[in-house]
Amino acid sequence: MELLNAKLEKKYPRRFRFYPGKGTGYRNLFICRDESHGMDKIVCTPPHDIMGKVYQDYLPQGKGADFLNELMAESAELFKQHPVNQKRVHGGKGEVSMIWLWGQGHSPALPSYFERYGIHGAVITAVDLVKGIAIHAGLDVIRVPGVTGFFDTNYVGKAEYAINALRSRDFVAIHIESTDEAGHIGDPKLKIRAIEDVDRLVLGTLKRGLQEFREYRVMVLPDHYTCVGTRTHSADAVPFLIYSASDEKKGPQKFSEKTARDSGRLIKEGHRMMDIFMKGHAL
Repeated sequence: MELLNAKLEKKYPRRFRFYPGKGTGYRNLFICRDESHGMDKIVCTPPHDIMGKVYQDYLPQGKGADFLNELMAESAELFKQHPVNQKRVHGGKGEVSMIWLWGQGHSPALPSYFERYGIHGAVITAVDLVKGIAIHAGLDVIRVPGVTGFFDTNYVGKAEYAINALRSRDFVAIHIESTDEAGHIGDPKLKIRAIEDVDRLVLGTLKRGLQEFREYRVMVLPDHYTCVGTRTHSADAVPFLIYSASDEKKGPQKFSEKTARDSGRLIKEGHRMMDIFMKGHAL
């Protein structure tokens, strides 16, 4: 990344820069301070959406994409002879082949949760995207030791820190990535294990910890499908569960896609879910 920065600084002074290590997992940060390239209009493909496919078919497209494609191609040439790669090859490890640019956008302007709902809240997550949304929405980002966004994440710690946060805040969102990763990997056993870990270690810990509060509500749902068969996201409607300690209602004995479909309740606009949860709007 520093090698790329040196090349960019020489060619485009103070306009582009990579910030390695500023993201979780394989994610890094690329800042563009040059509106002339119109990067927000370029169509970029997330790498986890094209697992096992020919990457050349999914290079950036649209006006301004040539610059990104040139940068990615140049990175491949620069990395090929880099000492880091030579050491990896001699050690029998995979090469760092090239950069892959995606997920671009401008800094958004969002109403805060306090402005919208009159509450103070927090988010617990290992994913940079969710952290960024939380910050822009005026929510605190709570850092939990051992949180990785993978199968070895600190599930219990997430739930315990959430309970502690509720002692001084009105609302906490816990985001868990392991189920999504299992779908991208395409391993049904890992997917089942991740779901069971969430159920036992997160929801189980929350259920016990929430007993100290007289009134509380819990909402459980995925933000999207990540199908094991396709190894990518789909836009199908997802199941959701809302429980209120002060207004218990008898429902299905299982929480699944089938029981959700059979309920006959469908929220077509996903952005309405928080109004339903926060304000008690009718489904």
